[in-house]
Amino acid sequence: MLGELGTDAVCYEEAEAAVALAATMLTETGAKPEAITAEIGRVHAELAVSLNNPSSPNGPPDDIGP
Repeated sequence: MLGELGTDAVCYEEAEAAVALAATMLTETGAKPEAITAEIGRVHAELAVSLNNPSSPNGPPDDIGP
């Protein structure tokens, strides 16, 4: 359904919480801004659900596919 509306990816609230937690932990441990940005991108990529590539390991779940 979402794919039919032109959606490319879905972001879950839990994914954004994971991003915020990673950024906070890295900031508090003194990581450089570039490392924090890279980790945020990695977490987003790992947790994103692609609606245009149903064969990807992360799927889309059956109820939100194209």
